[in-house]
Amino acid sequence: MMIEKIKILNRMGFNFTILISFFIFFSPYPMLAVNDEVCISCHEKRHTGEDKKEMRWGTEFIKRDLKGSVHRQLKCIQCHSDATSIPHKRGLSKVDCTKCHMDTGRSFSESVHGSSLSKGERNAPSCVTCHGDHKILKITDPRAPVFRNNQLTLCSVCHTDKEIQKKYNLPGTKVIKAYERSVHGRIIKEGKSIKAAVCTDCHGAHLILKSNDTNSKTNKMNIPNVCGRCHVEIYNEYKLSIHSKALKEGKLDSPSCTDCHGEHTLTLVRDPNATVYLKNIPTTCAKCHENQELIKKYRLPSDRYSSYIGSFHGVALKYGNVTTANCTSCHEVHRILPASDPESSIHPKNLSLTCGRCHPAMKNAANIGKIHVEAKKESSLGMYIVRNFYTWFIGIMMTLFVAYIILDVYGILRRRRNDKK
Repeated sequence: MMIEKIKILNRMGFNFTILISFFIFFSPYPMLAVNDEVCISCHEKRHTGEDKKEMRWGTEFIKRDLKGSVHRQLKCIQCHSDATSIPHKRGLSKVDCTKCHMDTGRSFSESVHGSSLSKGERNAPSCVTCHGDHKILKITDPRAPVFRNNQLTLCSVCHTDKEIQKKYNLPGTKVIKAYERSVHGRIIKEGKSIKAAVCTDCHGAHLILKSNDTNSKTNKMNIPNVCGRCHVEIYNEYKLSIHSKALKEGKLDSPSCTDCHGEHTLTLVRDPNATVYLKNIPTTCAKCHENQELIKKYRLPSDRYSSYIGSFHGVALKYGNVTTANCTSCHEVHRILPASDPESSIHPKNLSLTCGRCHPAMKNAANIGKIHVEAKKESSLGMYIVRNFYTWFIGIMMTLFVAYIILDVYGILRRRRNDKK
């Protein structure tokens, strides 16, 4: 019996030896048995004088950086997998983060940064550029370069570099400055909230694509979804609008969030410089509704801006009365529907309610007639006749007046010549 047990143990010992040998020769981390202190003893040492000439390593390692890092539990060889001897060979391969972060690596490789890096572009950012090398902190750590409140500073390193801007045709420094002055930038800068939109919220973290890419967050078709993650109620209203429906149909001329509010320049509605400030709303809407090409292309009603500006409300707004009705007062702000829609604020059945917000005594607003009155035969024959009459009348009067002056001057000159004779 004892002999049989010895034979079994011998066989087990043999198999165990084979297993260990297999692990040593074929493991992706052949140096795991090497203590990290061996690596640190060389890379942490501050070499001076003649010793510095013998220093063939890359950046010297600071041990305390790794202690606070999210990778503090990893062994050196797990990242520097080709350091298979001590001392190791010169020119180690770059660390491949995708061995652990596969999904993130795949997204990054498809991004504008990743594709540029794969082409050998020296200025293209890598994992280390944004996250650091040994001192990698959680994104929720306020000390991390990729922490929300620090992202503008991080991205500005490249996006304010004039040489990089010129080489890759990037937007100028004014974009960064505009964001700093925007409502999002000011909130972040003042430290009031970490919920305000930062670079990665709009452009993405790893899968950053050009705006003409349909998968890009900044592609016009996707902008409402991006903004809607924070502005949920507004997004739900916009989704019902004629603008949103047209955009979903592929009509890229239809406005999304940034067409009205701006991109990096976005400011509070009460800011007099905002494109959606009460006094500026008609001008903002006019960019499309006075564009003759768009009017013809989509058969939109014409002269919306000019007919409003000539109205009582338009004149009052022009002279500084911001409480008077503007485009959004009647058509709503985000939930803009055509007049034919029973849910529209300008549907005949709803006009009394819409106008009643400012004019409570108004009982039947549908009887007041057209709001945007155009001087055309088809829409307002009386106004067309009156305007044309005065146009011709004043034109003829001015012509006769100028002719009278010319004849009078001619007569004076002629009399002077006769007197000299």
